[in-house]
Amino acid sequence: MNVEDLWKKNGSGIEMFRLSMSLGKDRFLIRHIRFDDIETLSDAFVDICKSVYTPYHYVTIDEKLETFRGRCSFRQYIPNKPNKYGLKIFALFDSKTYYTCNLEVYVGKQPSGPYEVSNSPGSVVERLSEHIRGTGRNITVDNWFTSIDLIERLKTNFRLTLLGTIRKNKRASPSIFKSSEPSRENIYVCLLSEKNVPWYRIFRNQKKKVLLVSSMHYYDDIDEDTGKPEIIKRLWSLEGDVASATGKKSTN
Repeated sequence: MNVEDLWKKNGSGIEMFRLSMSLGKDRFLIRHIRFDDIETLSDAFVDICKSVYTPYHYVTIDEKLETFRGRCSFRQYIPNKPNKYGLKIFALFDSKTYYTCNLEVYVGKQPSGPYEVSNSPGSVVERLSEHIRGTGRNITVDNWFTSIDLIERLKTNFRLTLLGTIRKNKRASPSIFKSSEPSRENIYVCLLSEKNVPWYRIFRNQKKKVLLVSSMHYYDDIDEDTGKPEIIKRLWSLEGDVASATGKKSTN
């Protein structure tokens, strides 16, 4: 998605952008504003993002890369992004409107002190979702973030559910998903783990195998329109939102 698309009036744009300022004014501000104390500005910006908007029931956490080729100790290179060099940002955004509700810039490992935080996937998810704790919302993530430990912590401590892809070698992954794969396409397998977390092994084709896990779906709910499990329809619909908001290619 290009920035200009957000201001379109043909129904594909987002109205809140047009109501807040014109595209020309946005470009003027981006081109001319310079800041000295970036940390203070960033914290203030994030606080406003969280306070002025209430997200819908589904939110997504993912990484995004803001293009930057200047000198910076934590500039990242991510080859699967359209612009491969920049500042990596972990963001929580509304899956319906793409509004960024919370974010943090990845600055690498920090020395011991007040600014030292864990960069583990679970810690990132917990920090970004702190302001929606206890609301019963669902968080969609990819396999870098997903783990059974995180699902249980979100459910117990945050009252949030999680839907995402997961790597088959992750700890607590059922042994059946580590076995040899059959050659047929579009096979859907549902298992209930000991803690009633449904697992789905999905073969989209013979080359692409995806494993899903969800704490939002407690039974094999089938979508009437597609005849496929509801968890699959939900994930595929959200994948397009993630691709639009972060510039990541959809795997659908």
